[in-house]
Amino acid sequence: MLEAAPLACAARQDKPCGASGLAVRRASLKAGVRNGWNRRAGPANRHWMVRLAFLAAPALVLASVSGAAPGGPIGTLPLGAYVCELPGDATGPAGERKPEADFTVTNASSYRAAAGKGIYLLTGDRMVFTSGPLDGVKYHRTGPGFLRRTEADGKDGPLRCVRQVGNNR
Repeated sequence: MLEAAPLACAARQDKPCGASGLAVRRASLKAGVRNGWNRRAGPANRHWMVRLAFLAAPALVLASVSGAAPGGPIGTLPLGAYVCELPGDATGPAGERKPEADFTVTNASSYRAAAGKGIYLLTGDRMVFTSGPLDGVKYHRTGPGFLRRTEADGKDGPLRCVRQVGNNR
């Protein structure tokens, strides 16, 4: 056995040859290591990985379902200035501007108003200011650039805010 091992060892260029190489190979075989892999991590002993996968899969599904927003998908408003007004009547102007309600969406979920800066949350077609000078004010999004202020009873109120574009400044 001692003479056959050096020949096998010489045929393999990646393993050291000689008595020290043979001793290392025997010690690693006794320890259960073959070709750099532990014998205990072989296919017969991987059942714990399969069990873990079966236990983790339902947890991941539940986590993704529970992460859904109750009012719909979370989104953002188009960037730009939103001017607010009350509807006018047939005898006067089409709308009565309310500059104190105006705001500008600056970046993602941030806004700026005359009194300061804050953050808003858009879920589905409902928008609420969550911080800043307009904190707690709610709107119903009826179009990409059109919002209606929501009253305390949950219905759309008369105040409307429209995103300014080139032709409505």
